[in-house]
Amino acid sequence: MSRELRTTARGEVACAACRRRSWLLGNLSALFDYHRGDPARLAALLELEGRELIAALAGSRRSELIRAWGQWPADGEPEAPVVGLCAHMPSWPRRVGGAGERMLWLSSSAERFARLARAPSVTIIGSPAASPYGGETAAAIARGLAAAGVTIVAGLHGDLARAAHLGAAEARGRSLAVAGDGLERVRPAQAARLASRVAREGCVLSELPARASGRGWGTVAAERTALELGNLTILVEGEQEDRSTKAARAAIGLGRRVGVVPGPVTSHLSTGPHALLIEGAGLIRDAQDALELLSQGRPMRGMIDARTPKAAEFALRLPLRRILERVGAGEDTAERLARGAPGEGSVLAALGELEAIGLLRRLPGGRYVPRQPAPRGPQIG
Repeated sequence: MSRELRTTARGEVACAACRRRSWLLGNLSALFDYHRGDPARLAALLELEGRELIAALAGSRRSELIRAWGQWPADGEPEAPVVGLCAHMPSWPRRVGGAGERMLWLSSSAERFARLARAPSVTIIGSPAASPYGGETAAAIARGLAAAGVTIVAGLHGDLARAAHLGAAEARGRSLAVAGDGLERVRPAQAARLASRVAREGCVLSELPARASGRGWGTVAAERTALELGNLTILVEGEQEDRSTKAARAAIGLGRRVGVVPGPVTSHLSTGPHALLIEGAGLIRDAQDALELLSQGRPMRGMIDARTPKAAEFALRLPLRRILERVGAGEDTAERLARGAPGEGSVLAALGELEAIGLLRRLPGGRYVPRQPAPRGPQIG
């Protein structure tokens, strides 16, 4: 199969060998799904060449798929309504493995994707079912990093991925979202809506053809691509042996720096980050910590200081700082904060002021959660 690049109707180029590889992944999707619970096995399968992959997975369909592989495209290849980027194109991101045949389908132009992929990038991962603390922390870190010119990378499923993309958007930054399905078949509806929002200024990408379903394995494979795209991986929340914590360890195997967000010792979602801290991962309290770990003392082109007036230079009055610290320590309702306070009115006023300046968010049921760590800057009495 030729690896000669060709120009599509939209002007992008991609070689036939890499497009055929993507077609094969879509055809083997149901068989890949048997390995969705074993990310290491799945990664090993995805490293195989086409005929090896058919031999490893196809079973009774082996002869049929080998014949179709040799004749592809038998009826002419339909023009995909998305952009194709091939591992043999000059704009292929060097951080992403692609020594053999590999394809990424993009929601944006190849030029936009290449620009975002060339920038310093941070991949944010964690448990799909995040706590309010985890969601707000992921959003705050993404917001600060995006404001500093860093590209945010995350999947499309789960609370933390959504928080990371929306945090980047709040700072008018851009993000890369890696989909586990083809770009015309992103599901469920919440993930499809998030993909549409990311695509406006950033880029959504997938290894699968536009109309292919990734079932369950596609999300696991997408995580692998997200890890490759980031210079730094940040684990926000996860149990010690769950997929997100294993993904952080996989990032180390890819040669990426890894940082973790500490959490309450009473939370099962803190066990993964805390275990990695013991193993030597970097401590991430805010975007500034992430920038320091990302650069490791070497300035990276395109990055600026992530500190903002609200996060580091804002002179927070001592009563407000104390309320913010108490909320962060778990006294997260007005009733709890009013215990021992001069009056409930002063507590409500402080909560309202902290919410107005963007340091607290009120959740349904009257609970409050910090939107970012307490300012490290000066305080006034």
